[in-house]
Amino acid sequence: MSIEKKEIQEEKTDRMGMTEPELFVQEKETLPLIPLRGMSVFPGMVVHFDVGREKSVKALEAAMERDQMAFLVTQKEVIKEDINPEDFYNIGCRVKVKQLLKMPDNLVRVLVEVQERREIVEFESLDPYFLVTTRPVRSVYYDTKENRTLIRMIRESFANYMNVTRKVATDLILAMDSLDDPDQLIDIIGANLFLDLEDSQRLIQETDVNKRLVLTYEILVEEVEMIKIEHNIDEKV
Repeated sequence: MSIEKKEIQEEKTDRMGMTEPELFVQEKETLPLIPLRGMSVFPGMVVHFDVGREKSVKALEAAMERDQMAFLVTQKEVIKEDINPEDFYNIGCRVKVKQLLKMPDNLVRVLVEVQERREIVEFESLDPYFLVTTRPVRSVYYDTKENRTLIRMIRESFANYMNVTRKVATDLILAMDSLDDPDQLIDIIGANLFLDLEDSQRLIQETDVNKRLVLTYEILVEEVEMIKIEHNIDEKV
Protein backbone atom coordinates (compact mmCIF):
# COMPACT_ATOMS: atom_id res chain seq x y z
CA MET A 1 0.00 0.00 0.00
CA SER A 2 1.32 3.41 -0.90
CA ILE A 3 0.06 6.68 0.46
CA GLU A 4 0.77 10.28 -0.42
CA LYS A 5 0.49 12.93 2.29
CA LYS A 6 -0.78 16.30 1.20
CA GLU A 7 -1.19 19.68 2.80
CA ILE A 8 -3.94 20.72 0.39
CA GLN A 9 -1.65 21.15 -2.59
CA GLU A 10 -1.57 19.94 -6.19
CA GLU A 11 -0.54 16.32 -6.69
CA LYS A 12 2.79 15.84 -8.42
CA THR A 13 2.64 13.96 -11.73
CA ASP A 14 6.27 12.93 -11.70
CA ARG A 15 8.10 10.82 -9.15
CA MET A 16 11.79 9.97 -9.49
CA GLY A 17 11.64 10.68 -13.20
CA MET A 18 8.55 8.51 -13.83
CA THR A 19 5.13 9.73 -14.94
CA GLU A 20 2.03 8.35 -13.22
CA PRO A 21 1.22 5.76 -15.98
CA GLU A 22 4.81 4.49 -15.84
CA LEU A 23 4.59 4.31 -12.06
CA PHE A 24 1.47 2.13 -12.25
CA VAL A 25 3.26 -0.29 -14.61
CA GLN A 26 6.15 -0.51 -12.15
CA GLU A 27 3.77 -1.35 -9.31
CA LYS A 28 1.72 -4.00 -11.11
CA GLU A 29 2.18 -7.58 -10.01
CA THR A 30 0.63 -10.76 -11.35
CA LEU A 31 -0.33 -13.23 -8.63
CA PRO A 32 -2.27 -16.49 -8.26
CA LEU A 33 -5.61 -15.76 -6.57
CA ILE A 34 -6.85 -17.77 -3.60
CA PRO A 35 -10.49 -17.02 -2.67
CA LEU A 36 -11.53 -16.52 0.95
CA ARG A 37 -14.94 -17.56 2.18
CA GLY A 38 -16.51 -15.87 5.18
CA MET A 39 -13.34 -14.14 6.34
CA SER A 40 -11.23 -11.05 5.65
CA VAL A 41 -7.57 -10.27 6.21
CA PHE A 42 -5.71 -7.02 6.88
CA PRO A 43 -2.03 -6.16 6.31
CA GLY A 44 0.09 -7.14 9.29
CA MET A 45 -1.90 -10.25 10.13
CA VAL A 46 -0.46 -13.76 10.29
CA VAL A 47 -3.42 -16.07 9.72
CA HIS A 48 -4.22 -19.63 8.74
CA PHE A 49 -7.13 -21.03 6.74
CA ASP A 50 -8.02 -24.23 4.90
CA VAL A 51 -7.93 -24.65 1.13
CA GLY A 52 -9.93 -27.42 -0.52
CA ARG A 53 -11.27 -26.39 -3.91
CA GLU A 54 -9.23 -27.62 -6.86
CA LYS A 55 -8.61 -24.14 -8.30
CA SER A 56 -7.48 -22.85 -4.92
CA VAL A 57 -5.09 -25.76 -4.42
CA LYS A 58 -3.63 -25.21 -7.90
CA ALA A 59 -3.22 -21.49 -7.18
CA LEU A 60 -1.43 -22.37 -3.95
CA GLU A 61 0.86 -24.78 -5.81
CA ALA A 62 1.63 -22.08 -8.38
CA ALA A 63 2.56 -19.64 -5.61
CA MET A 64 4.92 -22.18 -4.02
CA GLU A 65 6.61 -22.85 -7.37
CA ARG A 66 7.32 -19.15 -7.76
CA ASP A 67 8.14 -16.91 -4.83
CA GLN A 68 5.47 -18.01 -2.31
CA MET A 69 3.46 -14.89 -3.07
CA ALA A 70 -0.30 -15.03 -3.63
CA PHE A 71 -3.35 -12.77 -3.64
CA LEU A 72 -6.19 -13.32 -1.16
CA VAL A 73 -9.58 -11.82 -1.85
CA THR A 74 -12.97 -12.52 -0.30
CA GLN A 75 -15.77 -13.91 -2.43
CA LYS A 76 -19.10 -12.14 -2.09
CA GLU A 77 -21.30 -15.21 -1.51
CA VAL A 78 -19.90 -17.61 1.07
CA ILE A 79 -21.77 -20.72 -0.09
CA LYS A 80 -21.10 -20.35 -3.82
CA GLU A 81 -18.80 -23.08 -5.14
CA ASP A 82 -18.51 -22.33 -8.87
CA ILE A 83 -17.10 -18.80 -8.80
CA ASN A 84 -16.28 -16.32 -11.57
CA PRO A 85 -14.43 -12.97 -11.62
CA GLU A 86 -17.60 -11.04 -10.80
CA ASP A 87 -18.01 -13.06 -7.59
CA PHE A 88 -14.96 -11.45 -5.95
CA TYR A 89 -14.55 -8.12 -4.23
CA ASN A 90 -12.13 -5.89 -6.11
CA ILE A 91 -9.63 -5.31 -3.29
CA GLY A 92 -7.74 -7.98 -1.38
CA CYS A 93 -4.26 -8.51 0.00
CA ARG A 94 -0.93 -9.80 -1.22
CA VAL A 95 0.38 -12.49 1.10
CA LYS A 96 3.47 -14.63 1.54
CA VAL A 97 2.79 -18.30 2.18
CA LYS A 98 4.75 -19.33 5.27
CA GLN A 99 3.60 -22.90 5.89
CA LEU A 100 1.51 -25.70 4.42
CA LEU A 101 -0.02 -28.67 6.21
CA LYS A 102 -1.96 -31.45 4.51
CA MET A 103 -5.20 -32.26 6.33
CA PRO A 104 -7.80 -35.03 6.02
CA ASP A 105 -10.42 -34.86 3.23
CA ASN A 106 -7.90 -33.38 0.75
CA LEU A 107 -7.69 -30.09 2.62
CA VAL A 108 -4.52 -28.01 2.91
CA ARG A 109 -4.06 -25.74 5.92
CA VAL A 110 -2.18 -22.59 4.91
CA LEU A 111 -0.33 -20.11 7.10
CA VAL A 112 0.22 -16.72 5.47
CA GLU A 113 1.76 -13.36 6.31
CA VAL A 114 -0.46 -10.56 5.00
CA GLN A 115 1.61 -7.80 3.41
CA GLU A 116 -0.43 -5.09 1.68
CA ARG A 117 -3.79 -4.21 0.19
CA ARG A 118 -3.94 -4.46 -3.57
CA GLU A 119 -6.69 -4.08 -6.14
CA ILE A 120 -7.41 -6.33 -9.11
CA VAL A 121 -6.55 -4.71 -12.43
CA GLU A 122 -7.53 -7.65 -14.61
CA PHE A 123 -7.88 -11.42 -14.69
CA GLU A 124 -5.05 -12.89 -16.77
CA SER A 125 -6.49 -16.43 -16.76
CA LEU A 126 -9.34 -18.39 -15.21
CA ASP A 127 -7.98 -21.94 -15.59
CA PRO A 128 -6.45 -24.02 -14.14
CA TYR A 129 -6.57 -21.33 -11.43
CA PHE A 130 -7.34 -17.62 -11.19
CA LEU A 131 -4.32 -15.49 -12.13
CA VAL A 132 -4.73 -11.75 -11.61
CA THR A 133 -2.75 -8.60 -12.27
CA THR A 134 -2.86 -6.36 -9.21
CA ARG A 135 -1.57 -3.00 -8.09
CA PRO A 136 -1.27 -1.36 -4.65
CA VAL A 137 -4.18 0.64 -3.32
CA ARG A 138 -3.06 4.24 -3.71
CA SER A 139 -4.41 6.65 -1.11
CA VAL A 140 -4.13 10.40 -0.74
CA TYR A 141 -4.27 11.80 2.79
CA TYR A 142 -4.94 15.47 3.42
CA ASP A 143 -3.10 16.59 6.53
CA THR A 144 -5.79 18.89 7.90
CA LYS A 145 -6.60 19.85 11.49
CA GLU A 146 -9.87 17.94 11.20
CA ASN A 147 -8.14 14.75 10.08
CA ARG A 148 -5.45 15.01 12.76
CA THR A 149 -8.23 15.36 15.34
CA LEU A 150 -10.05 12.38 13.88
CA ILE A 151 -6.91 10.25 14.09
CA ARG A 152 -6.47 11.21 17.75
CA MET A 153 -10.10 10.25 18.41
CA ILE A 154 -9.54 6.90 16.68
CA ARG A 155 -6.48 6.17 18.83
CA GLU A 156 -8.43 7.01 21.99
CA SER A 157 -11.43 4.95 20.91
CA PHE A 158 -9.25 1.94 20.12
CA ALA A 159 -7.53 2.20 23.51
CA ASN A 160 -11.03 2.31 25.06
CA TYR A 161 -12.01 -0.77 23.01
CA MET A 162 -8.97 -2.67 24.29
CA ASN A 163 -9.88 -1.64 27.82
CA VAL A 164 -13.54 -2.74 27.70
CA THR A 165 -12.58 -6.03 26.05
CA ARG A 166 -10.04 -6.50 28.85
CA LYS A 167 -7.16 -6.96 26.46
CA VAL A 168 -3.65 -6.01 27.54
CA ALA A 169 -1.85 -4.68 24.48
CA THR A 170 0.47 -1.90 25.65
CA ASP A 171 3.01 -2.66 22.91
CA LEU A 172 0.30 -2.43 20.25
CA ILE A 173 -0.94 0.94 21.52
CA LEU A 174 2.62 2.29 21.62
CA ALA A 175 3.30 1.02 18.10
CA MET A 176 0.16 2.73 16.83
CA ASP A 177 1.22 6.02 18.41
CA SER A 178 4.37 6.02 16.27
CA LEU A 179 2.56 5.46 12.96
CA ASP A 180 2.35 8.36 10.51
CA ASP A 181 0.46 6.44 7.80
CA PRO A 182 -3.33 6.58 8.42
CA ASP A 183 -3.95 3.51 6.25
CA GLN A 184 -1.48 1.46 8.32
CA LEU A 185 -3.20 2.66 11.48
CA ILE A 186 -6.58 1.57 10.13
CA ASP A 187 -5.22 -1.81 9.00
CA ILE A 188 -3.77 -2.53 12.46
CA ILE A 189 -7.09 -1.65 14.08
CA GLY A 190 -9.02 -3.77 11.58
CA ALA A 191 -6.72 -6.72 12.26
CA ASN A 192 -7.37 -6.47 16.01
CA LEU A 193 -11.14 -6.00 16.05
CA PHE A 194 -13.69 -8.82 16.10
CA LEU A 195 -15.65 -7.48 13.14
CA ASP A 196 -18.34 -9.16 11.09
CA LEU A 197 -17.57 -9.75 7.42
CA GLU A 198 -19.57 -6.74 6.22
CA ASP A 199 -17.71 -4.21 8.38
CA SER A 200 -14.34 -5.80 7.56
CA GLN A 201 -15.02 -5.52 3.86
CA ARG A 202 -16.18 -1.91 4.21
CA LEU A 203 -12.77 -1.07 5.68
CA ILE A 204 -10.86 -3.11 3.11
CA GLN A 205 -12.73 -1.92 0.03
CA GLU A 206 -12.72 1.82 0.84
CA THR A 207 -9.93 3.53 -1.11
CA ASP A 208 -10.45 7.08 0.17
CA VAL A 209 -8.32 7.26 3.32
CA ASN A 210 -10.33 10.15 4.74
CA LYS A 211 -13.55 8.12 4.40
CA ARG A 212 -11.72 5.13 5.91
CA LEU A 213 -10.87 7.23 8.96
CA VAL A 214 -14.50 8.25 9.48
CA LEU A 215 -15.66 4.66 8.95
CA THR A 216 -13.08 3.31 11.41
CA TYR A 217 -14.19 5.76 14.09
CA GLU A 218 -17.86 4.92 13.55
CA ILE A 219 -17.14 1.18 13.81
CA LEU A 220 -15.04 1.63 16.96
CA VAL A 221 -17.69 3.70 18.71
CA GLU A 222 -20.39 1.16 17.82
CA GLU A 223 -18.24 -1.79 18.96
CA VAL A 224 -17.49 -0.14 22.32
CA GLU A 225 -21.17 0.62 22.87
CA MET A 226 -22.17 -2.96 22.05
CA ILE A 227 -19.56 -4.42 24.40
CA LYS A 228 -20.69 -2.15 27.25
CA ILE A 229 -24.29 -3.26 26.69
CA GLU A 230 -23.16 -6.91 26.79
CA HIS A 231 -21.31 -6.28 30.06
CA ASN A 232 -24.39 -4.62 31.58
CA ILE A 233 -26.56 -7.58 30.59
CA ASP A 234 -24.03 -10.02 32.08
CA GLU A 235 -23.99 -8.10 35.36
CA LYS A 236 -27.80 -8.14 35.56
CA VAL A 237 -27.91 -11.87 34.87
